[in-house]
Amino acid sequence: MSRALVILGLAAALMLLVTQSRIIQSDEGHTLVAAWNMWNGRRMYDDFRYFFAPGSAYGVYWLWRSIGSPSFLPARVLSLLLLFSSIVALYLLLARRGIRGFGLALALVGWVIASAQYPPLNHNTFSTYAAAWLLLLFVRAQERSRDGVDRPIDHLLVGVAAGAVTLFLQTKGLMLLGMTGAFTLLAARGRRGLVAAAAVAVGAIVVLAPLLLRWHLSVLIREWFIVPLTGQYLAHSSGSAALAIACLGLAAAMAAVAIWLRDRTLIAVAAVQAALIASILYNVERSHVAINTFPLFAFVPLAWHRYAQRRRPAGAPPAAEKLPAPVAMAIIVVTFAAAMATPAGRRTFEGSTLYVDFVRRLPRNIFPQPRVAAAHAIYAGPFLPGFYYLLGKPNPFSVSEATVCNDAACQRHLLAEVQSIRPEIAFLSYDMVRHFNYDPNNPVDAYLRDHYIKCPNADYEGLIVRAIDPSWCP
Repeated sequence: MSRALVILGLAAALMLLVTQSRIIQSDEGHTLVAAWNMWNGRRMYDDFRYFFAPGSAYGVYWLWRSIGSPSFLPARVLSLLLLFSSIVALYLLLARRGIRGFGLALALVGWVIASAQYPPLNHNTFSTYAAAWLLLLFVRAQERSRDGVDRPIDHLLVGVAAGAVTLFLQTKGLMLLGMTGAFTLLAARGRRGLVAAAAVAVGAIVVLAPLLLRWHLSVLIREWFIVPLTGQYLAHSSGSAALAIACLGLAAAMAAVAIWLRDRTLIAVAAVQAALIASILYNVERSHVAINTFPLFAFVPLAWHRYAQRRRPAGAPPAAEKLPAPVAMAIIVVTFAAAMATPAGRRTFEGSTLYVDFVRRLPRNIFPQPRVAAAHAIYAGPFLPGFYYLLGKPNPFSVSEATVCNDAACQRHLLAEVQSIRPEIAFLSYDMVRHFNYDPNNPVDAYLRDHYIKCPNADYEGLIVRAIDPSWCP
């Protein structure tokens, strides 16, 4: 137990060092503004668009309700706790299957670094953290089934985990649910397979059915699938075809190695990795890929361990642990800390969660001017959803970012809202959405250019501030 606590404690320290926190982070802002909308009495899917399952936003909202304040730090702590739980899941998966020493340490460190490539407070990351537990439960269920012990509760828990993933991100959760159900059915076969696959489905239903107490099924289908597809939500995707091909090649290579080694555990891990890759094919870019590679970090040491077992002569004892995992973890964490203490690494440390949110506690109100506070409404776009929360201004619009309002009908509706609400101040940033092929000449942005004046000396790292008249310039 003490060994595990040391390893996980060091992993947590590294997590705080390498996970980045920024004042203006639109991906985190996407979750924060949804929770902020609900804090201000607006209803998800009814009063504002939210193309994702409600778990992430409601998790933050319920946390705020429990403490009585829409504070950022508790939301940050929640995201870090969920991230840490995924590290625990990976540790349990590997340690319980004989992975020790440098291999265990390297897998955990690899996942911590990969997970830091995306903001931790977001539906993409929350769903990934839940998927890590699905992997652990799925592997356990398949190993017991392989050994002839098919307990419905094991498969039920897999379904519960798939339902939990779906609560955060519907595409990823349903992809994993379909894969685990099909894999379970085919692996066990016959009546055993039917019973086990049914248990997976029941577990997911238990988690997802309560959503129907709040929304009609037609609403969820419309908001989760129909609106994103028909409204050109995916038009701003910046995915890479070359990276997608590389990911598919990786999934195929993992499957080939698992089949060659004839190991059901490895095949199960490879199947989860393939499902995760399939779930992000609509937007395969570096950060999305990074946070969905935790099965790879489990697969490599497990495959090497399995290969070493096959090569070992019958009756020969396992190889001695050359470098204990706690020692290896300590060396890696100290190396990272030392690098961040150098002048070259100082900037990385000053962007870390440890520094921004816990050591310095940097203020997040970037425009504390009285004019912003006096405005009855602001507009933030094209992709600055967190500004409404950061500036403490309710978002009166049906969408929180114009990048997901690509079709003509949505733009006409948003323009009508802007004309009716007449926000006194508009915050605009186009540099950050150039790779989305965003059209700055759309009706909404054209209206703001024609009817709002550009505030002088208000440029903030490429941010443009416009006001309805000069007296409102912050």
